[in-house]
Amino acid sequence: MNSSKRFSGSLAAAALCVVVGLAIPVDAQDSTAPQKSATLKRDAWGHPDLNGMWDNQYTPNITAALVGGGDIPFTPYGQQRFKDVDTAKDPTGFCLPVGPSRAFTSPFPAFFVTNPKMIAVLFEYQTTYRMIYIDGTHPKDLGDYGSEFMGHSIGKWEGDVLVVDTIGINDRSWLDTAGHEHSDKLHLTERFEKINDDTVKYSATFDDPVFFAKPFTITRNFKRAKETDRILPYSCEENNIDVPHLVPNKKPDSQK
Repeated sequence: MNSSKRFSGSLAAAALCVVVGLAIPVDAQDSTAPQKSATLKRDAWGHPDLNGMWDNQYTPNITAALVGGGDIPFTPYGQQRFKDVDTAKDPTGFCLPVGPSRAFTSPFPAFFVTNPKMIAVLFEYQTTYRMIYIDGTHPKDLGDYGSEFMGHSIGKWEGDVLVVDTIGINDRSWLDTAGHEHSDKLHLTERFEKINDDTVKYSATFDDPVFFAKPFTITRNFKRAKETDRILPYSCEENNIDVPHLVPNKKPDSQK
């Protein structure tokens, strides 16, 4: 596998999913009781404190996390692309950046660093990061520079909920390990809501008229990591033994 020192079991399962297209069970959604807003720990600017490291629920197939259940609302083109996808071509197997939402549903922690103008999210996965510009605007010349694997993100606080709007996402990234793709028209809206001081409810809404007939939303919970936890080394390019094992495969009919 790619050189990493965390979640060896989860990584082995992820690799198996890439090679043979297996479905991996996802832990049940957390049912932690909500905490009163007035008692939430807050940062220096009065917002619910997101600073620090958070663990997530691994989501190898976003269908399992769909709000309301059901199936992803593909366009005919999107349905055909998913039917024909070759999971051996998972871009992360070739050390390409993971993309903004998949970074939050992979089996690695994320570390938040906040200030009034920006929230930086540092991912252990591929040692990468996102910058969320608070109360900012998307650059008018964003298209002149081409799409980015993490896109361009702006955020705002709606009461105690951080809402993040992302566009300009490179269409070579995938939404999950199962092979759900998207176009460069993808508009991603994420919400981060602290349920209590140790739990953040995360939701992501995908709006892409090329691949999906209508927007759909997934949700997961983040749990605050132990104080003794830290971001561990991850070097995808070093000793990457995935590539020789990524062979073309046909997905089981149950996944088409």
